[in-house]
Order: sequence, then structure tokens, then C-alpha cells
Amino acid sequence: MRLTCARPTFSVPLVLAVGAALGCAGGAPPPKARAPVLGVGTLSRAWVGSGSIFLEVLVQGRPHRFEASVDPSTESAESVPSAANAGARPFGRTVSLRRVGDERWQERTACLEPALVALPAEWERFRNLVLREIVPQEPGKGVTLSVGDQELYLIFTDEKRDRAVCLTQAPPGRDLTRRYDVRELKDLCLRIFPLWSGRPLDRCPPTVFATRELGSGAFPFACVLPSAGDAVTLALEPAEPAPEGRWKRVERGARAAMSLVSILASSHTVAVVNHPLSAPVRLFLALRDSVETKLERLDVRLRRLPALEAIAVPPISAEGLGMDLAAFEERLDETVSERPAPARLRFLIDGGEYFPRLQEAIEGARRSVHLRTYIFDNDDVALQIADLLKGKSREAEVRVLCDGLGTLGASHLPPASGSIEPVRLPASMLRHLEDSSRVQVRRRPNTWLAGDHSKCTIIDGELAFLGGMNIGREYRYEWHDMMVEVTGPLVPMLERDFAAAWADSGPLGGLAALTARGDRERAAGPLPEGPAVRLLFTSPGRAEVFAAQVEAIRRSRRYLYLENAYFADDQVVYEVCAARKRGVDARAILPLRGDSGLMNRSNVVTINTLLHHGVRVFIYPRMTHVKAGVIDGWACFGSANLDQLSLKVNREANLATSDPETVSVLLERLFHKDMDESVELTDALPEGVVDQLVEVVADEL
Repeated sequence: MRLTCARPTFSVPLVLAVGAALGCAGGAPPPKARAPVLGVGTLSRAWVGSGSIFLEVLVQGRPHRFEASVDPSTESAESVPSAANAGARPFGRTVSLRRVGDERWQERTACLEPALVALPAEWERFRNLVLREIVPQEPGKGVTLSVGDQELYLIFTDEKRDRAVCLTQAPPGRDLTRRYDVRELKDLCLRIFPLWSGRPLDRCPPTVFATRELGSGAFPFACVLPSAGDAVTLALEPAEPAPEGRWKRVERGARAAMSLVSILASSHTVAVVNHPLSAPVRLFLALRDSVETKLERLDVRLRRLPALEAIAVPPISAEGLGMDLAAFEERLDETVSERPAPARLRFLIDGGEYFPRLQEAIEGARRSVHLRTYIFDNDDVALQIADLLKGKSREAEVRVLCDGLGTLGASHLPPASGSIEPVRLPASMLRHLEDSSRVQVRRRPNTWLAGDHSKCTIIDGELAFLGGMNIGREYRYEWHDMMVEVTGPLVPMLERDFAAAWADSGPLGGLAALTARGDRERAAGPLPEGPAVRLLFTSPGRAEVFAAQVEAIRRSRRYLYLENAYFADDQVVYEVCAARKRGVDARAILPLRGDSGLMNRSNVVTINTLLHHGVRVFIYPRMTHVKAGVIDGWACFGSANLDQLSLKVNREANLATSDPETVSVLLERLFHKDMDESVELTDALPEGVVDQLVEVVADEL
């Protein structure tokens, strides 16, 4: 996405915009009982002296030791941050940590001074002390930071005087009171450091900050050296496997091409034969939906959106009760296939909450683990889950159902970060799951190029996880995303859906799917009750997620919040704009940069359309893979994007509820927090002919 207008950046030197946080007020004292935990391990010890820094990071209890030279002569031009780098670079000068052996480690650390190891909360407290010193708190004022050939503009937001944001273009109407360079900021940090430590500078110990929970391959550490008058960023380089030779790369590419041909061939031969009735019906429905969507798109572009131009953007309506939720739920009873069922929901936001809980649930499974995902990647995180499933298969039924094209494509795209610990990955993760284990694996056929984009794991038929996360490193450490833990009578409905999909992907295809019933066995005692939650599905001819969300947006009267990285459906865009013209507080959260270059450029057109019609647009500082919306007290969240594939073609599963407590938790934990951490756009983004052409293509995806 070419976010060059009022664009947030997170490559800011010194003390600004570390991690995903755009800054918060000075923090309370951090907990003292644990060491700083990173996405790849725990920073346990540090030593400083003789121009070197030594760090010890524990990964699953095993120490990994690193050395960095902090001689000022090591500074290079590469250390200058750029807006293209989304990693946190807290200081202007960056040095790399290189792995060291036990002999050198013991020899050098024996004569060095131990450094203080500080938690991320302490880093935030120190950073905020500097922010308050350099950034004016008066409305309309800010400062300029010169970094290499860049000018970065630091301001406090008008709404929150304790939250600083960094922009790569000067905001209009701002009085920039002072210009700082990296050297001045470093000197300022050293002057403020005693305020943080509570000691005079000559008595302050060298300190290594763990700046945030983060995977390797970025900038997770910052070091302040009071005695040397220096401050540096430590870049933790991932352990990469040995470089592949030319023929190895050719072989790997050939295997991928053969797998692609095999998946497409079997999806349009064997799968069609196994579904003699449903395959032709699905093709007819897909073609019908495609024609209807194209006609709707033309109507939106040529008639409905131009008609909105004549309507001025009204003030936001602060009065009223919003839409009639009871009437809306009755309408859904008539138009979607599933009635609401009781369920208790727990939101698991980001991989740090979800993956440990998933592993705990798998380890505790007694009878069955049924895992359905679009992508089962080929990286260290996926390998860890795969080995856990293999071990569990010795005592419980383990079934893994994944999309053929989704898993194949992702396995050949490396994540942004890598594991500290060298990992030997299998040639095929799906084959690895089956090797020397009782894990049953099936690939969903991609007949007529439709995919199974659902992500749902069911444990013992009693507990389920549903949402947007696949199995892979991006979801564990890099992307912002959400899963929902589900218990209660809704879980058997998810189990039956899994059973039908599993049977449909087997050798008997559609015939087996007709008789699939799922795991009927239940634990003794009553199942927990909970608020009414509804399942919404997408498949050819079954656009329930689309229909429910469009109906909710049309009925909205007070507010609607949407967060999605793939915002390409013209009808949804129109309905959001039309709601704003009715006085609805309409807001959208999109990522700074998504994982698809094509969708990034399409989002430029979407963002400008929303802004033009008065919709508030928030740019999240990193990739957000969340698919959620809250509309006048009705919430919808799950696997479905706001694009043609998710709303009309692929198999998707969302949850929806009008329960006030659930909606309140989602607003507080996701939407309000994400809007606080985002930068709101006030001006249109630069938009060219290429963006408009790409948007037309993206409409088909």
C-alpha cells in the first residue's frame, strides 16, 4: 500500500514507536518475577565491556549466546531507518548480534560487567520520559526528527496528549517547533536515563532493554551504555539453514510446480467424479453468483455511488438506540441456515494468546483433535504443532483437514522472521504429519478454484477455536489476528460441519458427506450455557456472511466498525458509505501493509472512496489479519474477508452475536485498542491509474 500521505512509520530511531505501540503514558512498575519474554525466547542475562555486548537468550530452556561489537567505528549507513522497514529500530545506530560458542562465551563474560536486563514495560517507561521531553503537548505543535535523508514528524494526537505518533509527511496546520538529529536525541536519552534508573549517570549500570515481544530478524533489544556515552539497537539475526545450491532450488521449484498441477488435476477430475451431483451444481452457483456480482458492481459504480455524491456528509448522530436487534435476529432466522445456539466465547487476540492455549488444549485432549485450516505452513511453528499432533495421535483420534492450494502456496513463501534455533524442516509438512504417526490428513479439493478458507479446531467435541489464524509463524509472531475459544452447545454444530467437510474430502466424496454426523460422545454432566451465538457460512450459493453483514450495515443507525485487510467488495464499500451519509459513525481499520501487493494497491482506492464519503479510516501499524465487525451492538467475526472470494466463493465460517457483554468485550479488547494504536488518515492517499486498474482485478478475488 502506498501510504505516503500522513503515513505512520515504525522504523523511528531512539525512543519512538517501538513495536506496534504508538506510545502510552508512563507505565507502572513492571513485574519483577520473570525475565523479558520474546517471541522466540527469553532474554536471561547480559554482559557489557571492552567494546562488546554479550546476551544469553533461552529457547525452550536451551541457551543461545550472542555477541555484538559496540565500537563506534562499526556504525554503517545501513543503520539509517527507512519507512519501508516495519521493524522497531529504537536507536539510530544498529549493530548485529552474532552467535558465539561456549569457549569464547566463558572466556569473555568472566571478566565483563553484568548488565541490567529490563522488561518491555520498563522500555516503554523510559521511552515515554523522552517523548514528554521533546514533543510539545500543546495542540497543533510538533517536532522534526532528521534521520539520514528522512524527515520524520512527531506529534501528540489531539485526542490523547499521552500518545505520540510519527508521520513521514508533515501534517497540515502543525507548528513544528524544533528539529532534532540522531546525535541530539542520543544525548537527550543519556541525560534522561538517570530519571528512569533513579541514579546519577555515573552510577547507572549498562542496561539492555527487551523492547517488545517479537520474533527474531528484527530489532528486539536496545542497549544504553552510560559509561561510554552510547546507545545502540541490537539486531538479532535469525539462524538460517545453509544456502541452497542452484540445483536444489530448481528441484524445490519443480516439486512445487508438480504439486500445483497435481492439486488442480485431482480437483477437476477425481473430485468431480466423487461429487457427480454437487460439483455441477457448485459450478452453476459459482457462475450465477459471478454474474450477479458483476451486475451489482456496475450498479454500484455507475448509479449508487454517484448518487451519494449529492448527499453532504452529516454530523454523526449521537442520539437513538441503533438498529432493532431483536427484529434483525428474526430476519437472520429467515435468511441463514443455522439458528443461534448457546456458547461461551473467549477472545484470543494475537498469536501470543492463541498458540499457547491451542497447544494446551491439544495436550489435554482425551478422545479427538479435529483441526481444519486453510494453511498448514512449513516453518518452525507449524513443525512444533505437527509434532504435538503426532504425539497426541498415539492416544486420541487426530484429523487434519487443510486446503490444497492454500497450504501449497504458503509453504513456499518465507515468513518475515525466523527461529533463533536452527530447524530442519521436512520437504512436506503434510507428509511429515502422517509419517510414523496415526494422524489422518486430508486435503480439501479446489474444484472450480474454490478454497476452504475456514479455520476451526475442535477438541473432544467440547471445545473449539474459530477465527482467522492459520498454522504458521506469521500468525504466532508477526501478524495481528484473532481467534475465539468456544464452549457450549454451539460446539457440536461445528463438529458436524467438520465431519461433513472431512467426509466430503475423502474417497467417497459427496456420498459420505450425506451421512457424516460428527463426534456425538459427550463428557458427563451438563454442558455450559451461554449467550446466543449464530454460525454463518459461505460457499457457492450460500453467501450468509455477506448477506448478514450487508443487512446489518443497512439497518445501522449509530455506529459500525470494520477491521479487515482485504476490503474489496464494492457493495460493502457502498453500504458503509451510505451508512455514513445517514449520520452513522462509520469506521474502518486496515493495515499499513498487507501480505498481498495487489490487495494493498486496491485498498488505496477503497480507502479514498471511504474518506471521500466521510468514513473514518485508521491505518494499523502492521499487518492486521483480523476479520471482524461490530454494528450497533451486533458483532460478526471469523475467517471471512470483505472480498469476492470470502463473501461468495470460498468456504468460510463466522460467528455472530448480539450479546451485550460479548460485544462490549470485543469493542474494548479489539476495536478501541486497535484504533488507539492506529493513525487516522485525514487526507486521500496518492492514487494512480495503476491503482484503479488493480482495484478492478482485486474485485474478482
